[in-house]
Amino acid sequence: MSQNDPQSQTAITHHETESDGRFGLGEKAELTYRRPRPDVMDVDHTWTDPALRGQGIAHQLYRAMTEFARSHDRKVIPSCPYVARMFERHPEDAKDLQAPG
Repeated sequence: MSQNDPQSQTAITHHETESDGRFGLGEKAELTYRRPRPDVMDVDHTWTDPALRGQGIAHQLYRAMTEFARSHDRKVIPSCPYVARMFERHPEDAKDLQAPG
């Protein structure tokens, strides 16, 4: 896919190791997390290239993360301010996914 291909703008990838993970849109946007326990994702960073901000890309990354967390029975620590705001705006996500404490 070329960089001008619309699908390349929305192809979110996910890579996870035993200690951390990343949802990304190439080098243009990312949401990263640490795994303090196998069943917990401590989301610590969301970033979008300034040229792409305002297009809903961070929200796409957030949705990919919440879908993954639900399907893998994970809880989420919203250390990233963006994810903390999204949990406030989407209390159903916080209720289902936010780690206690």
